[in-house]
Amino acid sequence: MLHVFSRFRLLLGIVLALLFSAAAACWFFQRNFGYFAQQYLDKLSVETGLAIRAQSVRATLWPAPSFVAQTLSVESADMRFSAAKVTLCLDLPALLRGKVVLKSLLLAQPAVKGEVAPDDARKLTAFFSAPTQGEAFAPSEDMRLTVEQGEADLAGKDTARLQLSGMDCDLSVLQSKAGGRRVKADVRGAVRIDGAITPFALGGVAVTRGRSNQGGRLVDFEDIDMRLGGDSARLNAVLTRHDADAAGFSLAGSLHVQHVSLTRWLGFARNLSPGLQWALDSVTDAVLDFSLDGRGLSVPHIEASAAGGRFTGSGGVRTWANPEVALDLTADRLRLETGIPEAVGRLPEPPDFPHGPLTPMPGEPLKPGEIGVDYNIRLGARTLDYGSVAFENAGVAITQGKQDENGLEDTLLTADARFCGGSLHGEAVFGGGHANPYAVNLRFRDVDGAAASETLAVLPVNKGRLRGDVQITSQGRSIAEFLEKLRARVDVVLTQGALLLPDAVSAGEARAGAGTLDISSLVVSVDAHSGVWEKGRLALNGQWSSVLEAAGCKLRSELAGTLSFGGSADGGAVFFNNCPGVFSLQFVSADWAALQGVSAELRGNFSLRECNQAAIGNARLSVPGIEVSGNIQLGGGGAGAAFKGAVAARSKDMAQVTRLFGVTNAHFLSSVRELTLDTDIRGDMRAVTLGNLRAVVDQTKVTGSFSAVWREQPNLEFDLAADAVNIDRLFSDRKEKTNKKLPAGKAWDLRFLRGMHVKGALRVSSLTLWGLNLRDVMLPVLLENGHLACSPVKAGFYGSILHGKSVMDFDRGLRFAADFNVDGADMTGASKDMGGGVVLGGKVGLSAAISGVLDGPGQMPSALNGVWRFFVRDGSYQKRGSDGERKGKAIDFATADASGDIKAGVARSNDFTLQGKGLAMNGGGVVDLNSDTVDCNFFVNMPGVPEIPIRLHGGLRNSKTTVSVGKVILNTLGAVPKGIFDVLGDVVQGTWKLLR
Repeated sequence: MLHVFSRFRLLLGIVLALLFSAAAACWFFQRNFGYFAQQYLDKLSVETGLAIRAQSVRATLWPAPSFVAQTLSVESADMRFSAAKVTLCLDLPALLRGKVVLKSLLLAQPAVKGEVAPDDARKLTAFFSAPTQGEAFAPSEDMRLTVEQGEADLAGKDTARLQLSGMDCDLSVLQSKAGGRRVKADVRGAVRIDGAITPFALGGVAVTRGRSNQGGRLVDFEDIDMRLGGDSARLNAVLTRHDADAAGFSLAGSLHVQHVSLTRWLGFARNLSPGLQWALDSVTDAVLDFSLDGRGLSVPHIEASAAGGRFTGSGGVRTWANPEVALDLTADRLRLETGIPEAVGRLPEPPDFPHGPLTPMPGEPLKPGEIGVDYNIRLGARTLDYGSVAFENAGVAITQGKQDENGLEDTLLTADARFCGGSLHGEAVFGGGHANPYAVNLRFRDVDGAAASETLAVLPVNKGRLRGDVQITSQGRSIAEFLEKLRARVDVVLTQGALLLPDAVSAGEARAGAGTLDISSLVVSVDAHSGVWEKGRLALNGQWSSVLEAAGCKLRSELAGTLSFGGSADGGAVFFNNCPGVFSLQFVSADWAALQGVSAELRGNFSLRECNQAAIGNARLSVPGIEVSGNIQLGGGGAGAAFKGAVAARSKDMAQVTRLFGVTNAHFLSSVRELTLDTDIRGDMRAVTLGNLRAVVDQTKVTGSFSAVWREQPNLEFDLAADAVNIDRLFSDRKEKTNKKLPAGKAWDLRFLRGMHVKGALRVSSLTLWGLNLRDVMLPVLLENGHLACSPVKAGFYGSILHGKSVMDFDRGLRFAADFNVDGADMTGASKDMGGGVVLGGKVGLSAAISGVLDGPGQMPSALNGVWRFFVRDGSYQKRGSDGERKGKAIDFATADASGDIKAGVARSNDFTLQGKGLAMNGGGVVDLNSDTVDCNFFVNMPGVPEIPIRLHGGLRNSKTTVSVGKVILNTLGAVPKGIFDVLGDVVQGTWKLLR
């Protein structure tokens, strides 16, 4: 028993000694761990070449073996790591078995700063992916990494820089059911780019699951949630490490992007138009199936929403050695103004980002060590809407262009589409450098003009084929600079087409019906020198010209100045102000037989303002025989184009003017050939009014107003006054035989006059007609339903009043009737004005009523029928000498009168009487207006003298008097009736001329 107790005491002593020794060892180890740790760190610094320091290092055994380093730093030549506190917790059972298994790692306020070599990332990947079986150091099956308020400032050899701040990380590693590891991470912090702080977050699960069939190790990424600023995405993929493959690894799976800003991160997007930058700033709901490895990136399927459309397609980067981003995306339908609002006149400011893009800006030389990124982006739409225009199968390719001697790279855009049965092709080059030069070429071919006009209401084309070419060069990043330095050339051709006339468009008539102008060709050319964007409109300064050929005529136009083009709110209208220009019209073929070879030219300062208001200032219109100048304003309305203004016209050859209207046999005296006209004018496409009219023709001044309206029926109204009109002068230079009968011509058809309405009044202060002078002539005119009435006609006639009226009825031919009368007129004054070899005195009365029917020319005067009468009271007869003075003694008579009728142009009378002191005459005869002859017989009775027969015969103006008695009787008594017929002959002859 004692023996057993002694052994127990011995064993207890040994245990106590061991426990005491262990406790003493632990106490000694803890008290001196800092010394041993520093010795180890110094040795490790020598072996690695790194400067490793710690303010203090301590170890604890409870609740688990742990090492705590305060203010730890590790430095190399180009890298420094520091942490306020580092805690390593080891697995105790593994430690008792001789293994160092890391159970948790805590880094408090860690910071990394320095340069990273290009192969550092590969070394780091190789370190963590190396096999750990059998090694003395390995993570535990349940490990946790915690980082609190971490920071990083890493610079690459290629000038890239990564700055992180405020990073918190909670990463746990668990043993998976399949034997691999399950890593769950939650990383949050902020990345600093160009001084701007952007928050980021990364969370999700990664699971390792052994090796693939090819020997590579597999890692599953499950619902990896990635956020950077306002962008977010979720990743599901499998990472495979290929031990024997040069690619090293592959990552394949899908990426669902909730939102990403391409403009914020990619350099090439920053060079696009502001509107397109905004569109690419918000790409949403994107799904990408991808495969990425050390060689490149393949994305066989992409779906994404941007610029109001849903795109599908593919993309990728063929090789990382020379990276080129390739995208080929197509949408079913897109609206251009959604992605490029500049296309409809909205000019947004570009997005403002707090930092530059992560990839180099195109068009700038690469910095030393910087890797350039090329791109080949193809975007398409099966239907592309632009306002009311729809383009089919539209596509654009965006690629990098050539580099110049300074290393600046161009961006090349190529676009194609179908439009109204035709094709569109465009190429645009955006140059590199701060000048940002542009060059754009666009062509369209075989476009259906009618279909294009249906789409673009501003295009007045009813049919034909359109083709055109556009070349544009400029530079500058802003719209203002781009337009200021713009140079453009535009050529558009319409062939075998038809243009819609303005009134047809405004009246809403059928586009394929009336109101069109058929043309063989229309060529429009533009040379623009600069531009500006103002008040929502594009204003271009340059030269504008066109050539129109139609129906044997050619119209040329040239305009110089600034034209403003409105957006959708203006209906695509064009505006310009005081642009000098010229329009010329030339008739070049027999289609216009009367006008072949004739040309007209209009010059002036042209304006086209809002609300379809146009104006021509300092206008000069030149046509053969006439020059017109003035100022005209034109405006649009419900009835079409309207105009008003003041014009002056000058013609030195009215015969040349009338020939323009097909009148080739018009005869004008030299005095009548010239015309001057000043008037205010207003009207529209169906009406014109001349107000404040002032004209001079044949030394006659005419004032008043005139209006013409073409609606349901032509409507003419006038109120004109003339100071002095000499009608005799119109016929004074005609060399015609009085007995010559005009030949009959083609039968008339005057039924068109039944559809006209004419109302007016003509007042003449002094009218010379058949040598007679009339005063204050008043001639009213009214034409309605083919019936023309001039009534009442009044005129002052040598101390008396001439009254008259006339009517005409128009059908195929015309039927007319007229009558006039005057009583108590001074015969002396009338005889004096008519001149001749005799002077008749007394008070005269005249009356006549004539009528007739005419079916064509050459029927006068044989168509004249009617009755007439004249009488003279207290008359006298006296000869007149060649000097115009009276000669000899006057013969007085009391009365003279006659009456008769006219049938078929032959006037007859059998009741001519003349009564005087000791004198009586009577007789009668015939005046044939068809042959201009007279044949009358008179009988003279005197007290104490036998009755004397007298015959008056021959030409109406050169009649002969035959008497059977002596010459004395011939010179006295025979001259009395001859003188009367001389006066009447002037009246009859003048009437005959007018009626012809």
